[in-house]
Amino acid sequence: MSWYSHFFVTGPLPTDAMGGTYNLLLVFLSYVIASIASYVALDMSAHLRKPTTPAFRAIWLAFGSFVMGLGIWSMHFVGMLAFIMPMSMSYSLVWTGASMFVAVVASLIAFLLFMIQQPRPKHYLMSGIALAAGIAAMHYTGMAGMEGVKIHYVAGLFFLSILIAIVASMAALWLSVQSDRGTFAKRTRLKLGSALIMGLAIAGMHYTGMAAAIFTPIGVMTSTFPIEQITLAIYVTVGSLSIMAFALTGSIYKYFTDRELKSKSDFLETILKNMTGGVIGVDPKGKINLLNRTATDIYGPDLKIGASIDEWAKKFPFYRADRAEELSLGENPLYQIANGEEITGAEVITKDKNNTNRSLVFEGQPLKGQDGEHLGSVIIFNDISKRKVDEEELKFRATHDILTGLPNRVLLLDRLNLAIASAKRHHLKAVVIFVDLDNFKIVNDALGHGVGDSLLQMVAARFTLLLRSTDTLARLGGDEFVLILPDLENIDSIPQFLDRALKEIAQPYNIDGQEVNITCSLGFSVYPDNGVDTEILLKTADNAMYQAKAAGRNTFRFYTIDMQTHTSKRMEMENELRHALVRKEFFLEYQPKLNIKNNTLVGFEALVRWKNPKYGVILPGDFISIAEETGLIIPLGEWVLETACKQNKAWQTAGLSPLCVSVNLSSRQCKEKNLFQIINGILDETGLEPQYLELELTESLAMSNPREFMELLLQFKTLGIKTSIDDFGTGYSSLNYLRQFPVNCLKIDQSFIKEIETKAGDLSIVKAIVSLGHSLNMTVIAEGVETKEQLFQLQKQDCDEIQGFHLSRPLSAEKMTEFQKTFAISPNILQKK
Repeated sequence: MSWYSHFFVTGPLPTDAMGGTYNLLLVFLSYVIASIASYVALDMSAHLRKPTTPAFRAIWLAFGSFVMGLGIWSMHFVGMLAFIMPMSMSYSLVWTGASMFVAVVASLIAFLLFMIQQPRPKHYLMSGIALAAGIAAMHYTGMAGMEGVKIHYVAGLFFLSILIAIVASMAALWLSVQSDRGTFAKRTRLKLGSALIMGLAIAGMHYTGMAAAIFTPIGVMTSTFPIEQITLAIYVTVGSLSIMAFALTGSIYKYFTDRELKSKSDFLETILKNMTGGVIGVDPKGKINLLNRTATDIYGPDLKIGASIDEWAKKFPFYRADRAEELSLGENPLYQIANGEEITGAEVITKDKNNTNRSLVFEGQPLKGQDGEHLGSVIIFNDISKRKVDEEELKFRATHDILTGLPNRVLLLDRLNLAIASAKRHHLKAVVIFVDLDNFKIVNDALGHGVGDSLLQMVAARFTLLLRSTDTLARLGGDEFVLILPDLENIDSIPQFLDRALKEIAQPYNIDGQEVNITCSLGFSVYPDNGVDTEILLKTADNAMYQAKAAGRNTFRFYTIDMQTHTSKRMEMENELRHALVRKEFFLEYQPKLNIKNNTLVGFEALVRWKNPKYGVILPGDFISIAEETGLIIPLGEWVLETACKQNKAWQTAGLSPLCVSVNLSSRQCKEKNLFQIINGILDETGLEPQYLELELTESLAMSNPREFMELLLQFKTLGIKTSIDDFGTGYSSLNYLRQFPVNCLKIDQSFIKEIETKAGDLSIVKAIVSLGHSLNMTVIAEGVETKEQLFQLQKQDCDEIQGFHLSRPLSAEKMTEFQKTFAISPNILQKK
């Protein structure tokens, strides 16, 4: 325990122990210096808990520690000046410098421990102990620098001085943290209180430590560089106050600068927060360093500070505003802006955080330094999705009738111009139908405008159901509508369409529980027959509609006499057709088929003819479509099938070679649910074996509903009936279905045979069909063969069978009998032609 007795007083006080007195003015001055130093240091330490760069934090930490250490050190020596002893005093330069270094290091440690933004009690304790230890170490190191005296300490007062330093330091640090909050005045008061307490900690520790010191003179000056007391006082006072004044000025300047920056930052944040558009800042490396609430509202938490433009673009791809095509890297406005390009009005479509399409307009401005270096970019974007919807609504209102949602006159004229252009380009026809409701005003006035509006909407809905997807129904206003039927090969079906429309519109309407009846009058004109521009076509259709009104309403009229004549003839033909079966005006002709590989007769096709008393013999092309539309094809087709089977059986009974008779089935017949039973019944009734009947079905029928067609073919196959696809090459057959169809024969359409010897394209098609048929184990027959050159080409392409005028024209049953007998005797009929 020799160190203890060397440092502390263990017995009675020495007889030569010296006492001293205090200069109270200097005591007070020492406290003031300590408090000022504490205020400056604590003020500077507040900057350590604010967000800043590591470099600035290190500067404030070093400078604050130095000022605090200097203040503690200055207070100590001013306090020593206040202590008057009966001898001259001097101090060791080494120990004096060491004491100041200890004070600075202790302050640095305390501030490091206390630098976090939300300190806990343990942080107060550790920082308080560090600071108190620094104060004590500085004091007792400085005391060791006194020359000419030997110092011992009273143990109780010594430890009391340290305890005072710890408690006061903790209290001062706590007040310092509280001073970071509240108004400027409140913060100043709390900081001042903290400084006064810290000054009290330093002074209390010093003077308690001085009270604990027992001075004994030794009369020896050991310092090589002694410092006179008065000189030291001047140095300490002037130097420390100057440094503290400079530090306080810097801290105050920093405070007001921070406040101004905070004000500007808050102002900017308020602007960003309340901007309707999104704002994003990007650093030179493409990292996001600024964004506002609008941006995060649109893109969600994936868009955040520190994220890269690459991440954003990958998460939310951009598409062109005019079409659904993803932008390439070079076209993406994000990359363009991030790379320093200035972008204005770049409109794109992108997905938001909910995977919903958003229309955005991007603006981009690069940030340049004084030397032109790229400092980053500012990206601004505005969500124009609602504006786009509003624009579409305005466009819709500009081109559509609000009540019915139909096109108005503006869009009607545009559609009519398109229909005319298409008809002109493809050599087709376009029909304009003018519609006017009969006596609508009476209904509207009697039942009210609400009922009238509902009636117009229902009429529009019924018309819409009658139209193709390419047709247009428009409302001109009031009770007037216009229909456009584009791309028609002919107008033969128009009367049936108009008649169906009249019947549909005339059906009763139930509106709010009451039955409403209305009819309409229709008039139509045709491009190019009645005009080649919109104005004339609408005018002629309107005139035709008024002719329908004049004719008694609830009817339709054509504009020209020629069209009226045509329609009248068609309607008359339809009426005649209804009685033709009863009058037995139909008859069959048969056209033979020849296998050109072995020169054998393989069958004949049954072709229906109509012998009308007024029009003479009418070919199928002039009446089959009418029969299809009116449903007369069902009984007519059944008659053809029965007559052909009966005739074929008669030839076989007469001893002629058994041949296969081909009969065409229409699409309307194939939709009959009892078709299979009808055919089976005819075979039973006529006694014709199924293998001598071939049913021809068109390619378009096969592809209209492949699955139903497959079921139909399988039914025929179970009976042993042969099947063939007629007019092959004119439709859009799917090879996937074709290879599954149990079909025996492909029949090449005559349009490909007509110019086979002169058109390479037709020859290639024929060659492809023959190859396809053979690959599917089907027989291939060419119809419409009229010349030996055509026959020669077909033989070269390995075609199996032919049918056409070169072999024989269609023949009556009697002449077909003679043809078969002649062929049996002289089969080389083609060689003689």
